[in-house]
Amino acid sequence: MSAENPNIVDDDDSLSLVDVLNEQARLQADASAVLGDSDESNCTYAKGYIQRQALYACATCSSTEPAGICLACSYQCHEGHELYELYTKRFFRCDCGNSKFPESLCKLEKAKDPVNIQNKYSQNFRGVYCTCARPYPDPEDEIEDEMIQCVICEDWFHGRHLNATVPEDFHEMICTCCMDKHSFLWAYQVDSPITELKKEEADIKVEVGLERREQISSETSSTMSNDVTANIFENTCVSSEEETKIEESEPMSKRLKRETQRESELKKEIDGESECILKDLQQHLLSPKHCGTFWERTLETKLCRCAECKKLYEEEGVSFLLDPKDTVQAYEERGKMKTPCMSEIDLERRALSQMNRVQQVELLQGFMDLKTELQEFLKGFASSGRVVAEEDIRGFFSRMEAKRRERNFVPQYFCK
Repeated sequence: MSAENPNIVDDDDSLSLVDVLNEQARLQADASAVLGDSDESNCTYAKGYIQRQALYACATCSSTEPAGICLACSYQCHEGHELYELYTKRFFRCDCGNSKFPESLCKLEKAKDPVNIQNKYSQNFRGVYCTCARPYPDPEDEIEDEMIQCVICEDWFHGRHLNATVPEDFHEMICTCCMDKHSFLWAYQVDSPITELKKEEADIKVEVGLERREQISSETSSTMSNDVTANIFENTCVSSEEETKIEESEPMSKRLKRETQRESELKKEIDGESECILKDLQQHLLSPKHCGTFWERTLETKLCRCAECKKLYEEEGVSFLLDPKDTVQAYEERGKMKTPCMSEIDLERRALSQMNRVQQVELLQGFMDLKTELQEFLKGFASSGRVVAEEDIRGFFSRMEAKRRERNFVPQYFCK
């Protein structure tokens, strides 16, 4: 602001309206990522057990049993209630209005079964998280610490309560309890400092997941001698230069045979008949730790897909780890793709670029005045507990319009 006139915004200290719009777009994208492709207008009950959706637990309506409600019901059926934001849960069906809410019906979907037998509940539905079973944010916790969601149990944990150092960059986290429960996952951490390796095998670099499968497919499809083929899984391969020479000199029949072999290997991958990666990795595993684990890539890209391993995942209830659409990252991307009003924001930016500096400052000042007046207007309703009615909103904008006209009034002077 200028020292002489507080209503004039200096170029160096001002926040341009373009900056405001950019921040608005960023916040909108963040909100869309959190909500994913959740429906804010319709209860999701009719869609069944949705793969992923934004969920809430209502502390105001809760009975002795935990219950979860969808985004639309949090708006339409539980407005003004105390809600616990659960972020996202997999394979869940909206409970709003069923037997867990004996005193209220769902306004959006009245015909519901008494219970959703496939729903799974955790301590999160009571508004507590982590091994410390504390609320978030915790008014009694003076330590700043990020909360991280376990990709398996979907509970949230303080980084300091995972018994492991939180890396700067990672895609997914599995909590201590889930690593203990699904101990086979430690084999996929074989090249991580979290797991100890036998001293004589410490220099072995074990290929994991997708890269391993691609290597196997590529190597087995090469037309090499029988001796070299026998050593494929001992990481003995032909250099790319030699492979190129072989391909250029080989007859067409051999090339066709090589392509057929490649297709056969890919089919084995799809049908789950390829070599078991897990067994290979388990040969190097020594002693897992009692701690959470962090993964540089999603589990979907690392886990073995052979028939035996798929059966193991089903028995342990973690088959969803193979589905790339199940990841939180995929969920957030679906939300970003449906971010509303982006085209309108682009139009606003284009319009602003055609304004001069004075016009932009005046528009920004109007925006800030509206924000201040609206905050004061709503504060009165919040303190008295009154509901904002349509006539209140109309009255507010009528007063704002009157102030605008008064501010823009320029008296006319006439010479006699």
